[in-house]
Amino acid sequence: MKTVSLRTLSASVLMSLLFWTSLNAQRQHSEIARYLNENRANLGLTEADIHDWEIYNQHTDEKFGITYKYLRQKHDNVPVYNAVATFAVIDDRVILSGNNLQKNISARVNASRPVLSSEEALRKGIRHLGLEEPSYLNVLSCEDKQHCLYAGGTISEVDIQVELMYFPAEDGTIHLVWDLSINMLSGSDWWSIRIDAATGELLDQLNWTLHCDFGSDHSKHAHSTTRH
Repeated sequence: MKTVSLRTLSASVLMSLLFWTSLNAQRQHSEIARYLNENRANLGLTEADIHDWEIYNQHTDEKFGITYKYLRQKHDNVPVYNAVATFAVIDDRVILSGNNLQKNISARVNASRPVLSSEEALRKGIRHLGLEEPSYLNVLSCEDKQHCLYAGGTISEVDIQVELMYFPAEDGTIHLVWDLSINMLSGSDWWSIRIDAATGELLDQLNWTLHCDFGSDHSKHAHSTTRH
């Protein structure tokens, strides 16, 4: 009779756990999709509004056995700023516990392609903050030209993320923007900025220093999707 090694047994248990976790996540994802479809009319959403979304974060309250999943709305695969919903999952039962989803997005967007590049938007943000504009910006990565990472250099204490998003304005229109954040080297301000991707106009600005608890790890913080 062959003896199964502890290493082989541990690997089998790990693979089974990963498979179960993945299967459970898929089942919960399907339940959320079903909830959105069944309640779309009551929520005032169109089919297009719930067609494109992602779960961008989640955590589980072990004491009460509740998993909280945070959904981010998208349009044409571009995230919509602050368009989020929170779902509580209890024994595969889905409950909507928070809703800031945007309605009728397709009819409200002002553009589908950016006129400004991510670098041009970053330079406009730098000028807006009154910083000395560097002659060269070092791009560390760029995913499909929609999500770029620039070295902080002489501008920011941390590397600068510049991401294409849709931003709901107060007049009801939804603007295609570049969302970026600059953690100032001079002082403690950490600015989150939305630059119109067509005109270069500053549409929104938020100081994270005044809105966030800096006991948290900001490298994992979903700043670009949720106001605090």
